Amino acid sequence: VITAWLARRVERRTSSRTTLGVPLAARQVSRRIASYVIPIALVTVTVGTATFTAAYAQTTSRSQEAASQLGNGSDVRVAVPGPLVIRSADDVPALNTFAEREAVTAASLAYRGEARLASITAPLLAVDAGSLPGLLDDGANLVNVGELAGALAFEPPVPEPALTLSPSATQIRMQFTSTGTSEAADDGATTRTASVTVWIRTEAGNLVPAPAGTLALSGAGDQAHSLSFALPEGLRPAAIAAIDIALEPSEAARGYELEITSVSSDGGIGTGQGRFTEDSSLQLAAGVFGAAQSGVQPLETGVGVRFPEEGSTVGTAQARLMVEAQDSPPLPVALTAELLADLDLAVGEPVSLRPGGVEIEGVVAAVAPVLSGTTESTAVLADLQAYSHASLASSPAPPRPGEIWLASSDRDATA
Repeated sequence: VITAWLARRVERRTSSRTTLGVPLAARQVSRRIASYVIPIALVTVTVGTATFTAAYAQTTSRSQEAASQLGNGSDVRVAVPGPLVIRSADDVPALNTFAEREAVTAASLAYRGEARLASITAPLLAVDAGSLPGLLDDGANLVNVGELAGALAFEPPVPEPALTLSPSATQIRMQFTSTGTSEAADDGATTRTASVTVWIRTEAGNLVPAPAGTLALSGAGDQAHSLSFALPEGLRPAAIAAIDIALEPSEAARGYELEITSVSSDGGIGTGQGRFTEDSSLQLAAGVFGAAQSGVQPLETGVGVRFPEEGSTVGTAQARLMVEAQDSPPLPVALTAELLADLDLAVGEPVSLRPGGVEIEGVVAAVAPVLSGTTESTAVLADLQAYSHASLASSPAPPRPGEIWLASSDRDATA
């Protein structure tokens, strides 16, 4: 609802200007001047959003700044073109390049997309929850940012010693054992090639894939294999989050068991132990690759997978071993109050999100009248690292954060 007084005020301000600075450029700035405040108010009224009513009932400059910053995500929002998902280290935007700009006081990568919750499609945003208080110093007047950040905070699963990496590591070596499982005689001529990709969690919390190499599997007996590969320059790894194995088809039907026996790096494993514990946390992530994962099973003993003989001549079989893949808690999300009411949910209850055709189990961790980065009355917000981790457990590649949100003491200097 907008009062007649506010309508006349908007009309006077807009009519006095020949152009209206609608924030649609790659760099979007939350400014104090009216041309950047009024479009947000107008969009809110146009879409019928009642959630900002209380905020706009206050006519102080401070409340306008808060609403503008909250809708924008922070003072400055930068769109970084690129692919939809992360396929290489180069796909992750370089946050430091922007964080080191003049007058920047806080910075975070951010993801913007959509998710379906029951019958409702809503904007889905993900940002570093720990950065929210710094990003929304003005917006904190409308939303309890500290409480929101605490509810969405994510602690990555603690990796076992064999998966812990030193930030100085630049090279990783992995050792494997393969065993043919077919009963038919094999003279060793039948070979299947297995490609290995390792997902690295960096100190900053980003998930980055690193191609490890290929293994040539042949024969029915046990075979030892070793792969050594370099990490992307300047990565500063923290741990191995997941290992992907893609087994190419062969001319003759043959199944294989592939066990990962040890991991080491030139930077030193955190505890000096390269072998897996008896009860390893590296587990098979179910359903990540759809039909390509059909029939693939975890090993009964050891860390690895069993690829079936059935279907081995017709297509690539794929599997992902991920830290705590089967024991991960649901994704904490914040919902707007209107969306919470539409779904008839309460804080603490489970909620299912379907972004891009995959399903992620979540839990309502917080509710707010509005959420950062959008003026929509129905929206979802998650921690970026938590959302990336949940996506890796349910889809072939995590979504790429395509925005950077920056808090600034001087918006003009930063933009």
